[in-house]
Amino acid sequence: MMPTYRSSPLVFILTILLALSSSVSATRRNKKTDRVPKTDLKGYKVPLSNGTMNLPDPDGPLKAITLGLGTQNYTCNVTTPAPVLVGAVATLLDLSPLLPLIPADEGMKVLEILPAYLLNFDYETILSFAMPVLGDHFFDGEGIPTFKLGELGHLEGKKVPGADLVAPMGASPGQEGEGVGAINWLKLGDAGGSKGVSQGYRVQTAGGKAPVKCEKEGDFEVPYAALYWFFK
Repeated sequence: MMPTYRSSPLVFILTILLALSSSVSATRRNKKTDRVPKTDLKGYKVPLSNGTMNLPDPDGPLKAITLGLGTQNYTCNVTTPAPVLVGAVATLLDLSPLLPLIPADEGMKVLEILPAYLLNFDYETILSFAMPVLGDHFFDGEGIPTFKLGELGHLEGKKVPGADLVAPMGASPGQEGEGVGAINWLKLGDAGGSKGVSQGYRVQTAGGKAPVKCEKEGDFEVPYAALYWFFK
């Protein structure tokens, strides 16, 4: 049975975070240097287990926790009976300055439901929360998953061998609990050319999965949300 994200008691905490986000976004820069101040994320640990298997541990310090909201992009043609992933596009909302406002144990619980919760809102509504935007995610011209992270740098990623797990049982399959399923959890390493960060994790995924079979030819998008954790 799918969790009722809108009725969860943790939504109260989430609502407070969203209410505080506009003031955090306005004050998080140092006026003298115009540089983003460091954020203390002590107590936050990237989830690695889907309940049966684990992703590899990170081997560097945590640099940022973000929420990716966007689409997984697929194509179908006469040579592909099943949809083929051709890329993804997402906005990366910066959760790092918000999370220290609450205890880490409560923050981890909020992170667990956050992607599925916000996937139910349209993009304009989410932007009205004034959550700080760190950067964006896309596939470059060579098909490399790329993450632009502002002053933190950027990750040009590649899948780490064996670091690809199906989403846990009970993960949101899509908007309002409807959809084909949640995309896999991943660990990404540096494909070369990254700066400031060298590892990324996609976890707590919601939606984004394509149907098993192509129904017609052409390109299509599937909305998704996920947490992206970045490490040096």
